[in-house]
Amino acid sequence: MYISKTKFLHSKLSKGINGGKCSRMVEKEYKIILNSKEYEKIKKTYIWDEKYIQENYYYDTKNLDLYKLGITFRIRKKNLKYTVQIKLNNKTNECIYKTKEEYEHDINYIPLCVNSEQYNEINEYVHGKLYLIEKLVTKRRMKQLSECSAIFLDKSFYLERHDYELEFEFDNNDEECLNEIQKLGLSFKLKVSPDGKYKRFIKEYISKYKKGGK
Repeated sequence: MYISKTKFLHSKLSKGINGGKCSRMVEKEYKIILNSKEYEKIKKTYIWDEKYIQENYYYDTKNLDLYKLGITFRIRKKNLKYTVQIKLNNKTNECIYKTKEEYEHDINYIPLCVNSEQYNEINEYVHGKLYLIEKLVTKRRMKQLSECSAIFLDKSFYLERHDYELEFEFDNNDEECLNEIQKLGLSFKLKVSPDGKYKRFIKEYISKYKKGGK
């Protein structure tokens, strides 16, 4: 399985909750929202190294305080393994690509709620319980470009809708990814930094269930 050099170099293992492992990683990526025709074209362009399905279960306070702070708290299910993933946006990044700090903890199941005080990464921002909102299911294809970069092609399903997304993860040098984006004829889409999966998910959730709320 691909692990970017950026994540590897910045990964730190420590003791997590219940004695489990906790790791910290730095994620650098370009995100591009696709339409269905672009998705099908790119799907046929590459010989993909991996194809798999992953489920993201999102948690927040009843007032969506983490969302308002730009923090993602989710449990990811992949290959019958469950992992808590906490993403903090890097506000200092002025580039088109996104930079995030990501923390991971082991967990054995999908709870209906979690105690924020168990996670040092977020307990300075929120207190009390985080509740399961809903899940987002992604059909993902991965192509490794080199030791330090990879392409991910996603089709995601959530709240009775679906969308398409292309992600490029890389180390400090993004030249290889930019060249690949240019070959695909998608450079024009880099002018706008799109919403990530969680933000798109929450916007749809608010539209469906919290109309008029913020």
